[in-house]
Amino acid sequence: MGNPNVLLVILDSVRAQNVGHLGHPRNTTPNLDEFTERATTYTNARSPGIHSISSHVSIFTGYHVAEHRATAHSATISSGHTIWETLAEEGYRTGLFTPNSIVAESSNLSSFFDKVVGPKRQELLFPEALGPAEIDGDPNYLEYLLTSLRSDSPFKGLLNGLSREFGKSKGVHDPKQEHGGKYIEEFETWRQSQNEPWAACINLMDAHYPYIPQERFKKWGDETLEKLHREAMGGPLTTKYLGKRPFWELEATETLYDDCIRQADAYLGKLFNQLESAGELEETLVIVTSDHGEGFGEYSVLNDAVRLIDHSWGIGDPVSHVPLVVKYPNEGSAKTVESPASLTEFPSVVKNTI
Repeated sequence: MGNPNVLLVILDSVRAQNVGHLGHPRNTTPNLDEFTERATTYTNARSPGIHSISSHVSIFTGYHVAEHRATAHSATISSGHTIWETLAEEGYRTGLFTPNSIVAESSNLSSFFDKVVGPKRQELLFPEALGPAEIDGDPNYLEYLLTSLRSDSPFKGLLNGLSREFGKSKGVHDPKQEHGGKYIEEFETWRQSQNEPWAACINLMDAHYPYIPQERFKKWGDETLEKLHREAMGGPLTTKYLGKRPFWELEATETLYDDCIRQADAYLGKLFNQLESAGELEETLVIVTSDHGEGFGEYSVLNDAVRLIDHSWGIGDPVSHVPLVVKYPNEGSAKTVESPASLTEFPSVVKNTI
């Protein structure tokens, strides 16, 4: 066997306490649970940060947040520090598949991959004209307006910006257009075209707010909860639940969240099946984890006036304790590691494996 393939799957916003093999009473992750029977499970893994940008930078580079200090959505990091660049130097083809706009568009993290499949929501009305993704960083309205006026098609560029800003999507991703199945398909098409060893990061946002599972994955939530959740959509959850909405609503939406995790797990199972059918699963280093967890009103252990809301406020197990399952090439038996593990070790694990 030559160099093994590398696959990092980030189940965005999935916290450890809602994962089946880590003790959750609901059967949210049957496919991941089955996968642990031939992999190494880390029961005490911690995310480097509680936001996508800080965690992804740490996972990609091996630096802790206090070292890289990349905490803004528009953060940029210099070249020469990511594991994806190291893999490219070793002859790997690299790919990023994610609906997470912070990873794929706002920051420069996607620039370190050969192939990038990013957000699909609010497709541009005029693909030939300027769009928000073509401007570095996270431009404000005035910056985008001025750039549009200087472009070849000012009017079309402005309409593209308006459609992206005021389209139908009310969250950081569109559950209908950007479910995990879309990105698994894109990855599979790319994988089949590779003649060299490949390395990919797939970020599935099915369990990220807003918690709107597809009909076939609804099991624990109901229409009443969905109605309440839709009423709270349209802005950060902290704005709603530090305002007039009662916390019991946020606590109750955990059932919708479990349905969404079940959906992400189903697509994860499809991914495993495709790799196994292609004969590539055993020769691939597979890491399944999350960039952070989620808070549903849990109290701070030090101050009962503070409660955790999604992944925006405070630090505690709900937002920092994440699942971590690693299958090394040709690993066939289950192993459990209970000692603390940090996702910043990802680059070191890859280097030691290839």
